[in-house]
Amino acid sequence: MRKRAANNTSNVNNSSNTSKEDVFTLSDKGKELKFIKEEVLKSKEVNSDKIGKLKQQINKGCYQVSSMDIAQKMIERSLVDELVRR
Repeated sequence: MRKRAANNTSNVNNSSNTSKEDVFTLSDKGKELKFIKEEVLKSKEVNSDKIGKLKQQINKGCYQVSSMDIAQKMIERSLVDELVRR
């Protein structure tokens, strides 16, 4: 992805206006971060009530998650990582 920006500068000696063009290119990591940011901004808003309840359960020591849920999320994450690398 390339972006161009024009900078107008003044020459001190003769006060003439000149135009200088700056060009930069996003690295692959930059492109990935831009994509992630766009996806986060498109996602649904955070459910603060649900987060509050989960925090209370964790603090009380009564939050439990099934090992099947953990295994499923690990597999899903692995598949996503594999797709991103392609």
